[in-house]
Amino acid sequence: MAGALQAERVDVVQGRRRVVQGVSLQVAPGEIVGLLGPNGSGKSTLLKAMLGLKPAAAGRILLDGAPLAGMDRRSAARRIGYLPQDAVSDWPLKVRHVVSLGRTPELSPLRGLSAADLAAVEGAMALMDCSHLADRPVTALSGGERSRVMMARVLAGEPDYLLLDEPATGLDPHHQLRLLAALAALARPPQGKRRGILLVLHDLVLAARFCDRVHLIAEGRTLADGPPATALSADSIERAFAVRPLLLPAGGTIVPLAWEIGS
Repeated sequence: MAGALQAERVDVVQGRRRVVQGVSLQVAPGEIVGLLGPNGSGKSTLLKAMLGLKPAAAGRILLDGAPLAGMDRRSAARRIGYLPQDAVSDWPLKVRHVVSLGRTPELSPLRGLSAADLAAVEGAMALMDCSHLADRPVTALSGGERSRVMMARVLAGEPDYLLLDEPATGLDPHHQLRLLAALAALARPPQGKRRGILLVLHDLVLAARFCDRVHLIAEGRTLADGPPATALSADSIERAFAVRPLLLPAGGTIVPLAWEIGS
């Protein structure tokens, strides 16, 4: 499919274990796709395969209809932004410097940050509510503040596609909602280019409220793929997570709450 980042019938093998098995998934500009599943279900591995960081034992990854494997790494880095689950900065760099590293794929060896680069850095910090931290060492921040800085670094690159591994983990409720609202605005801005966003989530409520589609996996296989109201059915949730949810109407949609241990 042109105009999308796709995994087509992808298998990923680690050691002797097939961690991802025949998964097909796509994200197009203008949509937010939630990748959900229990711990160890292959979500992070699938994201890495879609970035070309892990080889697919079967299937293929396509970026706008072309195989990602044949694309120059720098070109791919301009198009796809990635936030790993364990994104950290161990050096006592100032926050503004850390965020500016997100512009690296756009820079040549002999060119420093342009006015456009600096504007992208400032905009990303504002979006992630960390402008007031700009001159502080990142190592002096709280865990949640660091998470917002790492997210700002990805956004500063202004990629077409964002692959985010648990970006809401460690954030307080205010900043979780602020993050998801910001991603929704990036996916479908009133003007300018749309972006495709694929994010790993564990929060069923956030997925139901903000995702256009949910791809639910367990044991490396797809269990459901579709709008949250159908993909996050009581049956799918119990099969994936071994919990029975409460399905509550809220804001014009159905919100699932993990309520009790299932069978």
